[in-house]
Formats: sequence, structure tokens, C-alpha cells
Amino acid sequence: QTGEGKLTEDVVICCVGARYKHYCANIARTYCIDPVPKVEQTYQAAFKLFDHVLGAMQPGEPLTVVSDRAKKWIAKKHPSLAKHLP
Repeated sequence: QTGEGKLTEDVVICCVGARYKHYCANIARTYCIDPVPKVEQTYQAAFKLFDHVLGAMQPGEPLTVVSDRAKKWIAKKHPSLAKHLP
């Protein structure tokens, strides 16, 4: 669904999906275009968080372990962002 909002010059998120018979797929990309420092820092923090929790993703391990690891890392490294995790 295309939004009616005006694009800003700092972040553009593109998401495309397709459906074929019983299969669905989507792909999303985030483009930072001359972002303000806070946007760039937040994006870098999210990227580092993703790398950090990949190690907790093991077959048979509950997803709560991954979630807990993410919450502890973000609270330690970027406390102002911790409130944005579910």
C-alpha cells in the first residue's frame, strides 16, 4: 500500500511483496539519504543489535532467549532506545 505522506530526505523505506499460488515473499530495503546524525546513529545501533542477537539464534533455542539478549544489549549500549523494544 502506498502512503500519501510526503517523502523526507533522510530515510526512505521500500517494501515490495508478491504472491504466487500458495507462496508469498517480500523484500524491504532502508535507504539513508543525508540523514541527520540521530537517524544515522539509531540505524547503526539497530544494525549492530541485529548482528549481536544472531548468535543467540540456535536450533531449538526459544525466541525469548533472543529477545532477552536484545533487550540487555540495547539497555547497556543505547539505553535511550530500550523503550522502543517490545
